[in-house]
Amino acid sequence: MASQEMDSQKMDCQEMDSQETASQITVSADDICSICLNSMMKGEALFISACNHHFHFDCIANSVKAHNTECPLCRVPLVSLRNVVAPQPPTPYQIPLQVQQRAPLERMLTMTSQVLDIPAEDVVNEAELYRIFNTNSHRNNSRMSDAPSNVKFIEAKTTLEVGGVRWNQERNLYAMVSLKAPILIDENNVRVPLDLLLIVDRSNSMYGDKMKLLKRTLSYIVTQMKSNDRLSIVSFNGTADVISGLKMMNDVGKQRIENQIQNDEKLMASGSTDISNALKLGIELLNKRQTKNPLTSILLLTDGQDSVPLSSYTEIMSRLPPGTTCHTFGYGRDHKANILSTIAETSSGTFTHIDELNTIGNSYAHVLGGLFSCIAQNIEIKIELEKNYRITKIHSALSHSTVPNQTVTVKLNDLNADEKRDLVFEIHVPTVNEEEHLSDQIGHVALRYIDPASKQMALIENIPITLIRLNITDESILFSVNYDLDVQRNRVLTTKALKEAIWYAERGNMEQACKITRDVIDHIKLSMSSQNILCQELIEDLNNSIQKFQNDQQQFAAHMTTMSRNHSDQRSTYNSPHFVSSRTYVTPMQQQQINSYQSYSTSIL
Repeated sequence: MASQEMDSQKMDCQEMDSQETASQITVSADDICSICLNSMMKGEALFISACNHHFHFDCIANSVKAHNTECPLCRVPLVSLRNVVAPQPPTPYQIPLQVQQRAPLERMLTMTSQVLDIPAEDVVNEAELYRIFNTNSHRNNSRMSDAPSNVKFIEAKTTLEVGGVRWNQERNLYAMVSLKAPILIDENNVRVPLDLLLIVDRSNSMYGDKMKLLKRTLSYIVTQMKSNDRLSIVSFNGTADVISGLKMMNDVGKQRIENQIQNDEKLMASGSTDISNALKLGIELLNKRQTKNPLTSILLLTDGQDSVPLSSYTEIMSRLPPGTTCHTFGYGRDHKANILSTIAETSSGTFTHIDELNTIGNSYAHVLGGLFSCIAQNIEIKIELEKNYRITKIHSALSHSTVPNQTVTVKLNDLNADEKRDLVFEIHVPTVNEEEHLSDQIGHVALRYIDPASKQMALIENIPITLIRLNITDESILFSVNYDLDVQRNRVLTTKALKEAIWYAERGNMEQACKITRDVIDHIKLSMSSQNILCQELIEDLNNSIQKFQNDQQQFAAHMTTMSRNHSDQRSTYNSPHFVSSRTYVTPMQQQQINSYQSYSTSIL
């Protein structure tokens, strides 16, 4: 029945306007439908607009149904098709708006509702998108059963603190699982399509150069989007507004959103700051999507704070669509680093403290470089040990199953091209029966993840964990600590100490915050890997934090929060030039974006 109705619509459309026809016409192999980005083949139902642009009939019909009643390429009204395919009215969004006059807690409990008219989204042909990546993708990120022989895999290996423990000894050992993503090399410059939501502060404190540089950054982001990416902008002061719904970033979409960035009054600085309403609105917009791109992310920037408690933001973030990351940016001195960091951490995003006005663009470029190179999602690392061996502690903020246990699963949200992750944990090593201990393998690791392009599952199994217990001929393996693991142990210790120091700094006890920082410096200096480049840079950054901010608790907490998150996640964000240790995590794609923004910024001055 549905098929008959669609055929009738095609015929009616053909009869209404000889220039707007849906017919089976001859096309060349180079003709591409600008909506789904697939070839238009002979024999397919196609649509030719009055402006002589070609589309698949189903693509343009679905677009009109979604309330897009103009040609996607030149905006000429699709009169005859609009009359045939009735657009569906946009679904109103019920967004709770806080009553500003009430106390913070009462304000969160007492809400009123307002119906907001969210612009309709451009439609994503999800089935076709995944078909393309399943059959033609050249991405180097997964071990599938049908993967070509030249596919590069995520590399995984295990490391123990020492190489051996005598069979009659019992002790705890540090251990590590290391993941290394391949470099993303794509001669066709193809990447996984992205739904990107930009939430930006337009309060009065953003007036002048701040807003000017923010708009420049937004314009740069538009230039970096591919035609099958979608972009939406929400701005906020005391209220939140959608400037643009999720729009495809083809040439027309880019021009339209650029005009909005430069001219929309909702990007003019005025009013107070209410981050929570903007976040609710953005999350609701994403939850109400009719179609989705494989990747979804939010970038949230503010230079201020509101009076909403941290617990309420945790509840707001619980509504975030699965797999969505939220990256936060706090500019200047007046934002609450702990709230923005928590928002980011709950979604596996990053937090960036922006200390200088002219670094807003670089800060966004760091994050874009990661988003544009995601090669794995929903990563699960399963560690399974032999009988009587136990995993006693996981030294990571990542979600994991209960410890102590013989088997533990650790979850990682995503991995970008050329990134490395080192999961440090502790193992209890028991005494063993000399006669029954037949193998040096005391356990194994399995890795599985989702390829974001094809949505296929990748699986790497039986990565061995080995420890010599019998026939130890080289005594040094009992005492020689693994150098690489010691470096990562210093990193883990630093992130733990920084979190504690930040806690004291936020409560005004800078004496204790600085003491904790000095103690971790002393520990690194005494470690066997103290001369490692990362360890030296950690010492340098920790010393700088004391020298520069021992009398400024707000700046100490903000800078150290960024540093702590960088090293906890092993992921780079922009940091002050005075702090250098996080640059070890900068990937080639991030550096490419940083260079690209600098060139862009220079070209428009």
